[in-house]
Formats: sequence, C-alpha cells, structure tokens
Amino acid sequence: MKKIIFLTLLAFMFCGCIGVAAGMNANTVYSAYSLSNDERGIYSILKDKIIKTKIQTKIVNSKNLSNFDIDVESFWGEVLLIGEVENEAQKLELVELAKDTYEVKKIKTYIKYKKDRICSSSDELAILVNLKKELISDSLINSTNIGISVVQCDVIFSGVVHKIEQEKRAIWYAAHTPNVRDIYSFLQVVE
Repeated sequence: MKKIIFLTLLAFMFCGCIGVAAGMNANTVYSAYSLSNDERGIYSILKDKIIKTKIQTKIVNSKNLSNFDIDVESFWGEVLLIGEVENEAQKLELVELAKDTYEVKKIKTYIKYKKDRICSSSDELAILVNLKKELISDSLINSTNIGISVVQCDVIFSGVVHKIEQEKRAIWYAAHTPNVRDIYSFLQVVE
C-alpha cells in the first residue's frame, strides 16, 4: 500500500500537481485539472513525462540544438518532435537523441528548416492565441488534452482525445484561423 501511495505522489510531483498550500497557483490547478481529464492512466502519464524530460535534457546538453525551437511530446512511448532546425544534420541528431532514449517505441517528426521561414513569430503567436481561445470556448472539446504547436504558420495538434469529433472540430477551428497555412494532426483518438 505504501508503494502505491509513493508512486501516486511521485506521479503527481512529475506532473506538477503537488504544491504546498501557500505555493498553489493557477498553473498547479490547471495541471491537476489536465491530469484528471487525461485519457491515459497515471502510469502512462508518468512514463511519458519521464521520456519527454530525458529527451529535452539531451537537447539542452547538445551543442547544436535548442529547446526553444523544438517541442517534445510523448504519448504511450510514441514521441513527437515538432519545430525548427538549421539543417538536415540537426534533424538527424534530434531523431537520434530520441531513438537513444529508454522506453521510446516510435518517433514522429514535424521539423522544418529555419532558412525556409516565411512567417513571422508574431503571426505564429497570434495563431496560437486565437486557436487556444476557440478550443477553450468550445464545450464539446476537452482543450486540456490537445497540444498546439505552430511552426512557420502551420498548426500541429498533439495529444489524446476520446472522440474523433474533437479532432475534427479542432481542425475546423485551425482551418478558420487567419494566417494558418496548413494543418497536421498527431492526435490519438481513444473511443
């Protein structure tokens, strides 16, 4: 019994859900809410957080890569690498870092080259803010389960939803957001 309690507390700690009463803030409450609505079990969430953290640490320790340009997500050991790099060598290095991480079962990438940038950072931020606002205001979408990345004005969705309709609605909102060039969904549907 003590082991179960310890593992549960450890999982909440990794997810950012434990805080002392004085240290509680909106981010902690959001993390707890997000965790309670996640389609994965606590053990899968914990494993995915560890995988994500290990890959992010490898990126930070790399001379050629930056966490500012790359989003890392993990769902049931399937890793998503989303962002921008300077060249093909950096892209290959990024994939190798992920491949060499324990518990990674599969890797999917959405990587663009910085030299091909045709969209400003302010355009990307506007897309992200508008899209998040729309998803949050839609009562049929569990927006805490949908990750949004914007790379060169392309919208990339990641996460786990429980109905295909949620994915379709998210894509519809992205298609109707100004300046969005293209839409890619890595959402996993568990019905």
